This record gives sequence, structure tokens and C-alpha cells, in this order.
Amino acid sequence: MRVLEPNNSQYPQTYLAELRHAVLYVFKKYLNKPYSIETDSLGIDYRSNAWSLSIEKNGESVVLPRPNHNILNTLRITSYVPFVVEYFKLYGASKKQFAFIQPEDIKKIQLAMLFNVVGRKNEASWQQSPKLYEKFRKTSGLAFEKYCKKYTLFSAEEIVKYKQHIVQRGHPKYNDAIDVIMNACHNLDLLRCYSHKQFQKAFFDYMYAHSKKK
Repeated sequence: MRVLEPNNSQYPQTYLAELRHAVLYVFKKYLNKPYSIETDSLGIDYRSNAWSLSIEKNGESVVLPRPNHNILNTLRITSYVPFVVEYFKLYGASKKQFAFIQPEDIKKIQLAMLFNVVGRKNEASWQQSPKLYEKFRKTSGLAFEKYCKKYTLFSAEEIVKYKQHIVQRGHPKYNDAIDVIMNACHNLDLLRCYSHKQFQKAFFDYMYAHSKKK
């Protein structure tokens, strides 16, 4: 994944090490685990959307958990961040909106993107269950907060800020620079599961809405 350029002085080796640590953390703690097949304390049954994928390997059946929102999806959306930032700095509807973003901010956005889907218990979308989807987003935000407090030097204000961006990602009410960047990265990866028409609306129409018009 291209999260940075290792030979670029803007991205020191400590940056690489920090992202590698976070990648391994979200994979081992969350994204290599199957979805829940139980009913939680609130009576929510997750089984109807607890997708998995069965494949054959060396003559044996192997079950792959989280075939949609998994570590590959997470690595891709994280890798898109520098490119999306560059796009909006050049073509954003308001250059001032994105001008403040520096390499250190890109790192923080990427770290937030690594936690984008860790709170999911199944594949339920917002359209299918708004309350359940919001719960997933809040759980993802809490996981990010827990990680940052233990493993990063983020200030308390930064943790609250990026946690909130994770929780509200995708909500049309929120459209500051970081919200737009994170949502664009998410939408770009919908190509893996959307039809051409769906992708046109989710990604290209979204990018156009936030780009300067000729």
C-alpha cells in the first residue's frame, strides 16, 4: 500500500513504523475475527448480515471472515489519503478548506482510516439499520480512542477530534475538510462492490459536488 514515500524527507521512518504497528493492531485485534453470530445485550441479532466467504484451498474448505469490510479494504482506503488530499488541494471547491493539511495531518487521517470499520459486527448498511450502523461507527471511534491513548502521542484534543471524524464519517451533515477526505477515500473503494451506476453516484458525483466548477 502506498501510504507514503519512504525516501521523502516529509515521511520519516518513524512514520512507517507507527503505521505498521497500527495496521498489525487492527488486523490482529479486529479484522481477522469473524463477525458476531450472537444476540447482544440489547437484543440485536447480527446473524442476518454476518457474511463470510468459503473457498477451497488445497482440497479443503476455508472460511474467510469479513470478505467485504476487511484488512484489504482498510489498507486501500488508508493508502488513498495522500492522493485524495492532493486532489482537493488542487481542485477542491474551496482551496482554503484544504490548504491547512500538512504531512502530519495526513498521518493522522490515515491512522483514523485504519479504524474505519473495526467496530462492525456485521455488514448492515445505514439504509438497512441506521441505529445499528451508528453503533458500529461509535464502536470504531472508541477503538481508535483506546489505541491512541495507549500507543500514540496524540493530544487529548486530537484524539477527540479524529474520533469524532470516525463516528460521523459518511453523514451528509458533516462536510469539513477531513470529513470530505475520509468519505472520498471510503467511496473510492466502493468500486469493489458497486455497480457502475452506483459507483457513479457514490464517488464521482460526490467528488464533483466538492470540486471547483469550470
